[in-house]
Amino acid sequence: MADSVANDDGVARADVVCPACRAPLATDAHGAARCDGCGAGYPARPGCGPDLRPRQALVREATHRIPPGGTAPSWRASLVPELRPGTGPNLSHLEGEIFTLGNRLSTALASRLELRPGYRLLDLGCGAANSLGSVSLSPGVHHVGVDYEGDGPDYLVDAHALPFADDSFDGVISLAVLEHLRSPHLAAQEVARVLAPGGVFAGTVAFLEPFHEESTFHHSAHGLWLVLHEAGFVDIEIEPNRSWDVVQANLEMGLLPHVPSLLRRLLARLTSGVVHLVWRLTRTGASLERYAEFTGGFRFVARLPR
Repeated sequence: MADSVANDDGVARADVVCPACRAPLATDAHGAARCDGCGAGYPARPGCGPDLRPRQALVREATHRIPPGGTAPSWRASLVPELRPGTGPNLSHLEGEIFTLGNRLSTALASRLELRPGYRLLDLGCGAANSLGSVSLSPGVHHVGVDYEGDGPDYLVDAHALPFADDSFDGVISLAVLEHLRSPHLAAQEVARVLAPGGVFAGTVAFLEPFHEESTFHHSAHGLWLVLHEAGFVDIEIEPNRSWDVVQANLEMGLLPHVPSLLRRLLARLTSGVVHLVWRLTRTGASLERYAEFTGGFRFVARLPR
């Protein structure tokens, strides 16, 4: 089983494999890597692990389960008003917009990772600054931050061809990433492959946010459930983000581009409040499914079978 460690230089490392053929990689004194199987080379990056994005076009297939006619497992059973808190630390000290604005981390979501000494956490889409890696997650946690570009990630990777061996991690966190991938089904199946049995996949995904940063597939609750279910995850929980509805998401993300951000935020909260007031006055009701229909995004937690 692969394990994640930190070198003496403080750079997070993991047992890595070639993203093309999954053979072991050999790293030279300069930090560049070469595949023992297909011979592909991966360039070094100063102070970080190598660039492990594929060097050539790869063909990968995602598995889709087509149910018999007339049968359809209910995704609605996975909708929850709030994620169930776990036994891990809630990381409430992670404050600031990068962790709280929009489709970001919540204390309940963090606690479901059950971080403990020796825990191997993959931060898929950690951002250019590798933000989670720059703060104290929990003593003894082996954090590996990856993204497609940037100077901060421990490795540069493509989420559709993760350069890690099977069962390499105990948990994967992915905040506002799946909507930016060309095949979230394939990426979720890669997450399932690198997770150990019983491993947890936790994160967020956009729904009624506007197009942003080349976003590709925004997910409804049904769509998110399908992505997770078809990747083999169980115990799926999907929470509509009640503090980030369609009104707030679109106003704060640039519907009024020439209005100062502070005023946009004020207008967003005021308008959202009016909408919720009208719901109550007209007895429309702010039911769980209604939140799921008009949210800007979802938080989710799912687990692999043990």
